[in-house]
Amino acid sequence: MNILSPTYIVGWSENAEALPGESSFTIDVHEASIELYAIWKRNQTSIIFNANGGEGTLEAINVNTNEIYTFSENEIAKQREELSKEYYRFVGWSENADALPEEASFAIEVNETSVELYAIWERKTAELTFVSEEGTEKTESVLQGEEYIFSASGFEREGYEVRFIYNGNEYEVGEKVLIESERIEIEVVWEGEERKVNIYNQGELIGSESVRYGDELTLPTYELENHTFIGFNDKSDYTGNLYKETIDILFEEEELNLYAEYERNQTSITFNANGGEGSLP
Repeated sequence: MNILSPTYIVGWSENAEALPGESSFTIDVHEASIELYAIWKRNQTSIIFNANGGEGTLEAINVNTNEIYTFSENEIAKQREELSKEYYRFVGWSENADALPEEASFAIEVNETSVELYAIWERKTAELTFVSEEGTEKTESVLQGEEYIFSASGFEREGYEVRFIYNGNEYEVGEKVLIESERIEIEVVWEGEERKVNIYNQGELIGSESVRYGDELTLPTYELENHTFIGFNDKSDYTGNLYKETIDILFEEEELNLYAEYERNQTSITFNANGGEGSLP
């Protein structure tokens, strides 16, 4: 009689509940009739663990064949303690080294004499929080272990350049930083774009001031004989805007020309007929 089973016979015993170590193929026959019970032992499968690119090792274990072996919480905790991979999270096992994280499991079907299980890893994510003086500007989820490229997207302000400060270092748009932790706070600051103000007096360039968008520039004053200085005009023909003591740097152009403007001093003449008749305006 062929008995198909995930077990194999290790001996006989008159006790149906005998343990494998209590069975034998040598039987003491002392009665006219005896009934012998086959004593079975489960076939064992050796599970070999492969860190699959991670660090750490686990000793192989033997489990019953033709079963679904589910790792206990204690076993899983130990596996997570013993195995590691930078920027990755251990999520389970698979017989396929290239299995996706969602295909990994801690319940393994065992139906061979030896099984090699590969640790399956999932890339950790990081949450970036961008903050300014006004509060939280933006949050973004990215992968750990990758270089993040700073972008102006979401931080645009007319006339201003955005800068990012992280871990004591300042970054410009286009620069990179390695993401190494789960939560990162990045300070966002804006600096006015560079502008240039050229000062002209009587058709001659007197000097230039380097300023930034959003700044306030205090203007100089000049003197001209028989004239009164009234400010600066942004048109050379004096048909533009007149600025007196200061100017707010809010123009879009990279350069602004200002021209000193004067008014001719006037003298009032009063006419006296000096004893005569008549008057003049």
